[in-house]
Amino acid sequence: MPARLQIDTEATGTGLAAAAQDRSTAIAGTDITLPQGLYVSATNALAAGLVSARLANLATRVTAGAATAQCSVATYETTEQASAASLTT
Repeated sequence: MPARLQIDTEATGTGLAAAAQDRSTAIAGTDITLPQGLYVSATNALAAGLVSARLANLATRVTAGAATAQCSVATYETTEQASAASLTT
């Protein structure tokens, strides 16, 4: 099999996992601090709730994306091994 078609699946999987972890850490570290006061408290509380909901949704998507990426790498590796076995002379 030509070298240009081969992918280092271990490095790819590790890199994708690290990227997902970085994203998860960034999401978890997000602090929603809005000013409070007589006129802005209700609006800012609503905004903080909306942002929190979006961050939770984003965290779920990052987790799902990380799982999909690892599955994709594993599928590629399995397909590559099957193709290599069937193409041997």
